[in-house]
Amino acid sequence: MPGAGGGRWAGVIGRTLGSPRVGWWSAFCVIFALTATYSLISPLMAVPDEPTHVIRAVAIAHGDLASRFRTVPLAGGLTEPLTDVSVPVPFAGLAGVPACFAFRPEQPASCSPAIPDHGPMVRATTYVGTYPPTFYLLVGWPSRLLSPRPSIYAMRLLAALIGAALLASGARSILESRRRDAAVLLSGLGLALTPATVFLLGSVNPNGLEIAAACGVWLGALAIADSDGPPTRRLLLRFLVALALMVGLRPLSPVLAVGIVALVAIGHLGAARARDLLRLRPVLLTAGVAVMAVTAAELRAIVSHSSTAIITSRLVGTHDRWVFFHESLHQTREWGLQLVGRLGWLDTPLPSIVVGSWAAGAGLLVAYALVVGSWRARIGLVATCAAAVVLPVVAEMASGPTVGMGWQGRYGLPVAVGVPILSGWTISRSTRQHRAVAVTLGAVVAIVVGVGHLGAMVRLLNRYAVGLPSGVFSFVGAGRGTSPLSWEALGVAAMAVSALTFAWLVVPLAVDGTSAGGTDEPGVDDVELDLRVREGSGSRVGVG
Repeated sequence: MPGAGGGRWAGVIGRTLGSPRVGWWSAFCVIFALTATYSLISPLMAVPDEPTHVIRAVAIAHGDLASRFRTVPLAGGLTEPLTDVSVPVPFAGLAGVPACFAFRPEQPASCSPAIPDHGPMVRATTYVGTYPPTFYLLVGWPSRLLSPRPSIYAMRLLAALIGAALLASGARSILESRRRDAAVLLSGLGLALTPATVFLLGSVNPNGLEIAAACGVWLGALAIADSDGPPTRRLLLRFLVALALMVGLRPLSPVLAVGIVALVAIGHLGAARARDLLRLRPVLLTAGVAVMAVTAAELRAIVSHSSTAIITSRLVGTHDRWVFFHESLHQTREWGLQLVGRLGWLDTPLPSIVVGSWAAGAGLLVAYALVVGSWRARIGLVATCAAAVVLPVVAEMASGPTVGMGWQGRYGLPVAVGVPILSGWTISRSTRQHRAVAVTLGAVVAIVVGVGHLGAMVRLLNRYAVGLPSGVFSFVGAGRGTSPLSWEALGVAAMAVSALTFAWLVVPLAVDGTSAGGTDEPGVDDVELDLRVREGSGSRVGVG
């Protein structure tokens, strides 16, 4: 019969796409290509705090590990913690590169001065001198090999490579734990990759890598807590690498990592599963190393004062925490918008249709998860949504009397990405889900993600080529871009990687829907996909 042939081909394709190795490489290539395109579109120093992070990375690459800071007064009675470091002359003046266009969306980036090619070592300052050195050790070394401008692009692409590897490892954890419904789980991961996330990941800013590592922690913890059978050593190692890297990136990272693990435990770790895991020596060893990594990172943050050595903001000196509570509530909508996309120095808002569609896609995924999920999973999902909303308020109330109002939406993305990830996981694990509904919802998400990233990149192209407001294709004919490629070439790249991202999310869904035959009953190919031998453990995992 014709349908039988189609089912066999769907099964073959499904097994290929469901292979953990193929899944890792496909996720890695797509995410890196997408991130690299954002990186090339964004002019150098067009990312929040990128100048000061580049200076710290270059200083550490040249052997200057200074972290002591001095408090310098700013206008309006505020202060700034500055660390003195040694860097080559071209890097010392990076703060002046975005001065002409940052916070001025109408001004194209062509006004920025050129970065010199060489110069002697001089003293410079950075206000992230107390941050953990992990990120800077990973990305700063190209400054020893290349001239300043290419080295900064190399640093960006290094961050993108590491982030793509972390996210691909998370995708592999999905495939190894729940292969049949991996397509629905990938939809959750796709929604977690908001334009703001990908924009930051392709920059010299540890916040982007922190978010990617957080996705790895979310997915690894879920695969460990809520899968059948013992976790493989590779799964435990991937989780441990993501967590250890995350806690060593920013001052708040250890607290966020502990919160992520706690939220996963609330929604997806039953008592019986917990007892089974605690009987396994590899799990106990992983937990012990994770506790040591979190403790060491938190102790370092306390000793270096990195959680308080930040630029003070308004309302400093006001000790009434209810003032900060009300101010934080008023900023909730703005912080929510920043989770999806206020790019650049928060001066490039994405089109309303992009932000609205992204919010609608996430809302649909959450709503369906709440309908079909277990009560435990629902509680975990609601708790995660609440944490994403409450975190900024709690942070501002805690630190407000000392440093004022300094929160930005991107700081909460490591927790917020858990909302779509948990939703996709909950749907995939539910025995009450209707496959046709889940596949249709995944297709809607794929469209939202693919088109949303295209809209975001086109907005960035226009913002930096001609300034805002502008027409959709105003960047065409605007001359050579600020990156090694022309604006037109970057526009073509944006269309290509957006289509690639859409295909990465929708093709597994199409195969999933075909093999299911449009019903909730598993066919022969489904059974073959649902039953497999867990890599390295020899135990069969049923994911019916």
